[in-house]
Amino acid sequence: MENFIGAKKVIEKKKEYTIPCSYHFFSNPPQFVKGKMQHLYDSEGKEYLDFFAGVSVMNCGHCNEEILDKTIEQMRNLQHTTTIYITEPLVNLAEQLSKVTPGNLKRSFFVVQALKPMRVQCFWQNYIQEKVNL
Repeated sequence: MENFIGAKKVIEKKKEYTIPCSYHFFSNPPQFVKGKMQHLYDSEGKEYLDFFAGVSVMNCGHCNEEILDKTIEQMRNLQHTTTIYITEPLVNLAEQLSKVTPGNLKRSFFVVQALKPMRVQCFWQNYIQEKVNL
């Protein structure tokens, strides 16, 4: 493997530079440096089966080649914009979702944060309530 600073140094830097809101399950945690599908690899090259798997990893795997290639291809064109701008990939995704989602889903609402839909719902409830009370 490449040269890494090591798990102990990473933990020291984490304590110094980050807010302590998450903790390790291990007394001697491995320093993960690579992922491939359902596996993680530490700085010593040891392979682990990732039972925790974060949000996208759970569905797609670590560094899934098919997804990775498509992601890099898209990032070479346009990495990120807000949904305020119009982009073809966004409307194509919405169209595909309307075709594969059961029921009458025709429109999608894209967000990055889980709380955003709740805020929008509150906005519309207040807006409609004001209109009804007029």
